Amino acid sequence: MRLGSPIEDVEGCLKQIDEDWRKGRFNPILESDIAGHLYHVLASRVGSAACLHLSTRLCGDPENEHRKYDLVVGEVTDGVGESRPYIKEPTMIVEIKLLARGFNPAQKQRRLRGIKEDIQKLAKIPNPEGGRFVLAFEYLNARKCDGCLTRLCGTRKRRGSWRTTNGVKVICVWMWHDGEELGVDWEYV
Repeated sequence: MRLGSPIEDVEGCLKQIDEDWRKGRFNPILESDIAGHLYHVLASRVGSAACLHLSTRLCGDPENEHRKYDLVVGEVTDGVGESRPYIKEPTMIVEIKLLARGFNPAQKQRRLRGIKEDIQKLAKIPNPEGGRFVLAFEYLNARKCDGCLTRLCGTRKRRGSWRTTNGVKVICVWMWHDGEELGVDWEYV
């Protein structure tokens, strides 16, 4: 089973999140809600979830065999010779960070550090066939409002500290509501 290109798949998911957010069909409060919705959208696109995995391990992770990744696309090993099944050759790996409604400044700072850690974690994985992504989500009270990601994505200093290595792509995603209007905007860092 094959999805499209990883960039097309991620952008297709973001477009579907935008539509579902605008129509009131999606209102996440946790990172796992976003991961679950991405899983649903990808499964709907290909008609199967056999190659989609949430909070899963990769075979041969050089740093930590117990480390889990938010969303992985890839075939499961049969487990022969392994203590448990793993994803051996992922075609796409996605890590998700959410700067949620109601987070205080210290919580937001921890999430921002987590974005940098996720970039470093994904950069250590041998290049999957498709791609590695960090999706950083933030809620805004208005489309033109400056949020934490807005301020940081727009500065050279932060972009430099989020420098992607080894093909890791970072996408900042803003879910906003402006009175009665809702929407989702995103930008590659």
